Amino acid sequence: MPIAVPITPNRRRGVEQVIARMRCPPPESFLVTAHRGLRWRGVPDNSIESIIKASEAGLVCVEIDLRLTSDGHVVVFHDDCLGRSTNVAEHFERTDLYSPFTGKGYNPRVEDLPWKGVVQKLKLKEEHGRISEEGVLDLQGLLDFMESTHLDMVILLDLKDRATLDAAIASRDAEPLLLPVYRPEACRKFDALASIKVDTFGYAQLANVVSFEIGLRGPGGFLEDLVDFVRSDDCPVKGMGFFASYGDFHPSDGGPVLFEGYDAKSPRSLAGSALAFVENNLPRTFDELLLPGDSPDGHDHRADIALYRRMGYTWVITDVPDVVSKEQGERQRFMRVL
Repeated sequence: MPIAVPITPNRRRGVEQVIARMRCPPPESFLVTAHRGLRWRGVPDNSIESIIKASEAGLVCVEIDLRLTSDGHVVVFHDDCLGRSTNVAEHFERTDLYSPFTGKGYNPRVEDLPWKGVVQKLKLKEEHGRISEEGVLDLQGLLDFMESTHLDMVILLDLKDRATLDAAIASRDAEPLLLPVYRPEACRKFDALASIKVDTFGYAQLANVVSFEIGLRGPGGFLEDLVDFVRSDDCPVKGMGFFASYGDFHPSDGGPVLFEGYDAKSPRSLAGSALAFVENNLPRTFDELLLPGDSPDGHDHRADIALYRRMGYTWVITDVPDVVSKEQGERQRFMRVL
């Protein structure tokens, strides 16, 4: 099961209030977190620029992703593979550039290439396929940036496996704060409820657990028992969040898109469900990605923020925090929790 770890530089930044509110949120509070930083509009995801943009927008929390390269280096990167978000094909002087709209092209896995001499030389691509000036970020580079700029933010690190977790905290002298992530596809392989309950020595009884990310796809769906437990008096951790399924592809802004197969007239959603990026495949709707039992009506409801607030959720990870805040009608309260 993936673990998201709120992590800050060794120097105290005053983010303790945010973390405390994630664990035991005040009534009616709701935290908006920027997914991979405040990306799009020409800003690459999981970049220093995306984190700066989030800070400038008033956000106090961003979520980024960590992976390991073949030589065990921890890099800030979302996809399994490098083709969509870097100039890896251009770096190796290849002409078969990868496109997220066709699922075709040169797309090596992050874990198959070394940091030294390869990944550290790659440049990030933004949503139009243009190569930016910023290179692939590594974890130490992120922490050094936060330390040097006194950036007062909580960074949620989405670690894809235990090896990445071990590598990420190996050089740190403090116990990590944990935010267990429950996704339907993974939770079918173990007893998710037992892993969270206090009476089975689950995550809820650990002092370093800040909150839970529970990927319930709709009311009455798989994982609703976890939501019910967190809302009950038996759970000491009251914070609960989710990823909003607004879509993995930016709205058309009229700018030229360099990825092969892009069509500005193509819809960003079908039958009310946004399109998701699928590695090495054509995009699919979030509804198409549902497993049996995920949502009784066959629809992924995670773009309905108001619905999830009524179900007891207290924070959200989203690519469009400005849209979420506007929909809620209380921008300052939802984007600033301090």
